[in-house]
Amino acid sequence: MFRGASQVPLLSIAGWLFEDLGLSHSADRDRAEGLLFRAALLLAGRTHAIESLRDRDSFYDTDHLALVQHLCEVATLELARTVPAEAPFWRQWASISQDELERGLELREQEAAPDPRPYLEAHTAGRWAGAATITAHAASAFARRDEIAPALAEMLRNVTAAIEIGEDMSTLTRDLERGRPTYPIALIAQAGGMPLRPWPDATEMLGAMIATGSHATIREAALTRLGLSRERSRELGLPTFTAYLEDATVAVEKRFSGRVDEARVPPVATAPGAATAATVRRSARSLQHALAMAEGFLLADPSFGESWESHREGMFGSGLVVSRFPAGLVLEMLEAHGHDLALHIDGFLASTVANRFRYFEHPWSGIDSDTVGVYLRLTSYVTNRDAAVEAAARVMDCLRRNVRERGSVPVWITGCDDGPDDRPPVLDLGEGCGTVAAHLLLGLSDASPDDREILEIGALDLLNRIRERGLGANVNYPPLYALGTFQKLIRRLASASVAPDLANGVDATSAALNAELDRATEARVVTAQHAALLIAACLAAGRPALIDRAWISAILKQQRFDGSWSGEPFFAAPNRGRWVTWYASTILTSALCYDALMRSTGVGDFERLQA
Repeated sequence: MFRGASQVPLLSIAGWLFEDLGLSHSADRDRAEGLLFRAALLLAGRTHAIESLRDRDSFYDTDHLALVQHLCEVATLELARTVPAEAPFWRQWASISQDELERGLELREQEAAPDPRPYLEAHTAGRWAGAATITAHAASAFARRDEIAPALAEMLRNVTAAIEIGEDMSTLTRDLERGRPTYPIALIAQAGGMPLRPWPDATEMLGAMIATGSHATIREAALTRLGLSRERSRELGLPTFTAYLEDATVAVEKRFSGRVDEARVPPVATAPGAATAATVRRSARSLQHALAMAEGFLLADPSFGESWESHREGMFGSGLVVSRFPAGLVLEMLEAHGHDLALHIDGFLASTVANRFRYFEHPWSGIDSDTVGVYLRLTSYVTNRDAAVEAAARVMDCLRRNVRERGSVPVWITGCDDGPDDRPPVLDLGEGCGTVAAHLLLGLSDASPDDREILEIGALDLLNRIRERGLGANVNYPPLYALGTFQKLIRRLASASVAPDLANGVDATSAALNAELDRATEARVVTAQHAALLIAACLAAGRPALIDRAWISAILKQQRFDGSWSGEPFFAAPNRGRWVTWYASTILTSALCYDALMRSTGVGDFERLQA
């Protein structure tokens, strides 16, 4: 990649400089040339890793910081074997390294600003300038020609900037689709009076380039930098560099000779009604590939056995006790995105009925509202809905009695099944969790009119709790998941015909939850599941404009090689020794991330998901 007139000759700098400076051939020169070749290659790897960390479409993430540090350390060791510790080079090396870091921070700040002019002013060198300058300084120090180092640095900054401008012109359409700011994009935006925030449309930008003649301006900017480099090379008496720069000028002119017009912009396909929701425009190739990988992983085992909450520590005196409840959440998400899993849902609901709606598959387990809620929501996708509803008649009678007696939705439903006579006292955890209540109420919102009474009783109590305690009304689940679930219920109730006191409660609670969402969006997003839950909360609130591109990037960067995401804590679960720990599942976290990618980028049935 560093060969040819159209590339920065990073790996050739030391050899060319030794030749042009007339350094005599010797074992020391050969050794130094090899050391500096390796140093340049390692510095290039470091630069590539840093650039990839900043690239939202790459798979580089914070766990690659150690790689950056390692490459830097090994490159420095190669330089130390070439240049003595007392040489002035090391002061220059520290200054160049600091300047490179400051330039990266400055460019990052400018990329987030709407005005393209500061970005153009900050973009004074290409990404390989730091590695090229350090290599050249080390070579001139070895040749005892430290006095030419400043002029060499100026020459290399200009040539790296010129070649980068040419490369960025060849990837202009792709960069516009990916939301990646470059010098050509900033210059077109400035000429056309277009801000970079919000990110401009690709077709409009290419049209602006043609209308303003920016193509010629960008070409002139690249050629001017090459011209300055040639002049400096001649002044320094570096014939090899001069010959390369003459060839590089021809290569850049050829790169700019192709005609670029609007016809080169591929149409961006979006689902009906997704225009206002697709706040994040991604590279179609990277996004579609990530989604295909996720689907391959999620659909590999339609039983989703890994997601089951499995206990082997002796719960209820058994060697293995499981709950299939999390698999129901996964089935619900995948069905909503058009995957036909009706037969598998039939099996899931049949096992739920056979287990008499207990949370765990054990006769000592209690019956819970989470299990009933996911059952009710999944009846929309089964092959025989009437039969599925009829199979739940007994537990629904019991639930109605519980809600009327308590005036709220219980986590654990009592009086339905006395269970075996030998059932010992069991501590049922999680009572009072508003998220469990919201799960059930979402299921009831699609149920028969007979359940309107208990829907309103349960909803009124839950909304009162949310207004009093905020996300403290949640007990078992991550706060962001609770926020999204509450928002989804609020929107469902707002579109339904409910009693006046409940309607008033919906409006007041919605305002409180939106305030919680505003606070949540200000926090730093670290993990993929965190990003996915925050995206889901924004969409459930009907506020897709809050979605930050960095959240999508966090999800894509943390996807694993098999299409999955590492399991993250999702709900509280009992553990041996009476401790409470967090349940986590690779399948469930992967489903949440897949769901967020599908919904936030306009891919899939967005309107249905918003309903």
